[in-house]
Amino acid sequence: MYIMLPIIIAVRIGNDEDRKYLEELYNETYRALVSYADSILQCREDSLDQVQALFLDMTGHIKALRELHSPYCYLKKCLTHRIFNLINERAAKPCWSMDEFEEKYGALPDVSAAVEGAVIRNEAYLLLRAYVQNLKPLYRSFIILHYYYGLKIKDVSRLLDVTPEYASVIHKRAKEELKRLISKGEVT
Repeated sequence: MYIMLPIIIAVRIGNDEDRKYLEELYNETYRALVSYADSILQCREDSLDQVQALFLDMTGHIKALRELHSPYCYLKKCLTHRIFNLINERAAKPCWSMDEFEEKYGALPDVSAAVEGAVIRNEAYLLLRAYVQNLKPLYRSFIILHYYYGLKIKDVSRLLDVTPEYASVIHKRAKEELKRLISKGEVT
């Protein structure tokens, strides 16, 4: 897909002069824009996708780009908006409560079997469940799918529609937040 962009631009832009201008701009700024996107997204595929989509969007704004003193700065600003829209879109995806998980996938597995020789009392399980329920929706979904249902991080990333790299970040942050809640005794 990424190598094909100049061909796509040629098809979408009938004017040779405009096509050539956008191709030159693409060749001059592509690597810097991808590097910038990588620094925020921490995922090469998402960065490449966002930069490609940016240039496809720009095919309708070539006249405005030509009038700018610094088209690179404008492209970088547009890319920043695209990236943060992507991040917000992913964060806004609906997440389920523990009851909804149990309803959809059945009762949660018995966690007492995972603890060697220890007997987990019902109160401890309910307390842990309450702490997990107090996590942010995305963190809660991750913890439930990974720890309660035993899914691999790669599988959880598919279910949550995030990259495996971002799922690892969610995993780390969810564990940190759960530890913080438990240490402070914050449960509702």
